[in-house]
Amino acid sequence: MKSLSNTAQIIWHIFIATVITAIGCVGAHQNLTPPRVALADLRIKEIKVFESVFEIEVRVFNTNDIAFEVKGIDCELVINDQRFATGVSKTQSSIPALASVTIPVTVYSSMLDIIRGLHDSHNAENLNYTIKGRLHLQGLGATTRTVPFKSSGELSLKGIDNLDETEM
Repeated sequence: MKSLSNTAQIIWHIFIATVITAIGCVGAHQNLTPPRVALADLRIKEIKVFESVFEIEVRVFNTNDIAFEVKGIDCELVINDQRFATGVSKTQSSIPALASVTIPVTVYSSMLDIIRGLHDSHNAENLNYTIKGRLHLQGLGATTRTVPFKSSGELSLKGIDNLDETEM
């Protein structure tokens, strides 16, 4: 068997070092804490006969020491255990290390989903909600990594019926 020339050996060593470095970089990013997501706001954009359009804002928390690049988000809003609205956003956003940002998402709801979600809540003092979905994060190179999320909370309805029209 012929021995490799010095140039071929150098090229071989550079190749091996590059592969080991790339594997190390990929492994380092796998230990990142997934971002936390919470519902920050909900606004009515448009009401039609069969569909309503809302804009929600989700707050994304990055608790890692490196920035995340968000390519998009898809989510579903559930109220009182009934699907209320779903949507997607191709919003590009950079979340600095140890920081948070809000990302707007347009969500759509059929009138049937609204009626189902609010049916049993006419006498309730609180609405329980869950927002769940996936963040689409920029990975290494052109790859995208999806990270599932789920966040729940409660909206108090106390005092809403006591508002008079001058306060609105």
